[in-house]
Amino acid sequence: MTLLLIFSILLSLVCLASFAICLIKLKKLEKTLLESPAQAQDLLDLRDSIDDLNQEGLKIAREIGEKLEEYRELQRKGVAPVSQTQPSPPNDGPSDKYAEVIRLADEGMKPLTISRKLNMPIGEVELAMTLRQ
Repeated sequence: MTLLLIFSILLSLVCLASFAICLIKLKKLEKTLLESPAQAQDLLDLRDSIDDLNQEGLKIAREIGEKLEEYRELQRKGVAPVSQTQPSPPNDGPSDKYAEVIRLADEGMKPLTISRKLNMPIGEVELAMTLRQ
């Protein structure tokens, strides 16, 4: 999913850059059109090119959105692999995890250190320490 998101962002940037370039050229042609009516056809051709580019960009964006939605649906069903950026769920049960928090706290570790060591939210560590008391 991360790759698709990066691809869609890059594609959007390319489309935006192309649109900006075409717009700049269009403004130049408008300026010359005022000086030379013979370039009117060039201006119309450029406008058509911009419209075509815009339609193609929208089509690609729609396709990427559909692919992302399909991928999310597969993830919900457990078929697609979960993105590597998401933390994997711990194998230990909650009681083992909290027992480790209490053990480390008994050794004198501070909640922030325990949180980092066990990769747990600090609030959860503090709650386990409070409940222990």
